[in-house]
Amino acid sequence: MYLEDFRDNEFDRCAILIPSIPHSIINLKYDIYSTHAYKFTVMCLSDLELSVNSLNNGIDTVPALNMWYLSVNSFMGTILKILSLKTGITDNYSDMTIEAKYCRILDILLLENSTLEKKLYDKLSDFTLIHNNLHMDLNDKNKLLFKTANFSSKPFFVNQIDVIQSMMIAVEIFQNFRFIFEGLDLMPNIAILTQTEKCVFEKLSVLQSNVIVPIINDILSKHRIKTKLIYHEKFKQFPTTSLFENKQILMISKNVEDEKYKWKLNSLQTDLISYYHSNLMKKYKGREEYFHRNYQARNQKNITDDNSKNI
Repeated sequence: MYLEDFRDNEFDRCAILIPSIPHSIINLKYDIYSTHAYKFTVMCLSDLELSVNSLNNGIDTVPALNMWYLSVNSFMGTILKILSLKTGITDNYSDMTIEAKYCRILDILLLENSTLEKKLYDKLSDFTLIHNNLHMDLNDKNKLLFKTANFSSKPFFVNQIDVIQSMMIAVEIFQNFRFIFEGLDLMPNIAILTQTEKCVFEKLSVLQSNVIVPIINDILSKHRIKTKLIYHEKFKQFPTTSLFENKQILMISKNVEDEKYKWKLNSLQTDLISYYHSNLMKKYKGREEYFHRNYQARNQKNITDDNSKNI
């Protein structure tokens, strides 16, 4: 088999089934994105906790923020796909920002656009702004201005606060629309390993309140640092829509792996990543000061390809 073949392995797939004729299946991609976002967030907090000589802003802050944004975007896209199947409304949702998708859902569900919803709209707008500018190089004199959210005005210097703010916006959106469809809980399920190495699924809202919040409290206390971000808010829930009746929308998952993907793997315990990195480290011993950021430009004519040497 080729590694590419495993892209088609649907084991652990989670989806929404609408048993109409013909029936429709919508993959819950936001479940996967939220799991990645959560793990990146935990790693960012670990970087902060284990900081010693200088504060570590988090190696995985950018992928964490991006994954939270992607999970929100996918979540609202899923809701709009479900609603479009029922209402026949076929807007081009792929071109909408997350704040535009949010307003469209409110319109379709005839939910009141109150002051609270306006505040969340501003947060989503801020989220889009920082997400888009993470991929751009801003002049040092240019600073981003946010309406509500606590994001860095210079996206190049994001840290754990930007990650937690992203997660809080995501949790608020998930909580708002969590039970809008009869019989479904749309809160993302995060895959975690138990002490016996078994995989279980826990709701993001449970992990946010019972794990992430106390972690942040203890880390800030440890390093005697404060934050202006309110990271333990409680969020409202929108009512269940009358567009669907019970069991008109079902959640399905594939819990048994197809035989062809049960490939016999080599069980030998190896650590190839550490091995090759350790070999590379020999190159720097005793001459670390030579390897500054621009070291290969020092004398371009005399550079040799280190990869061709037997280290």
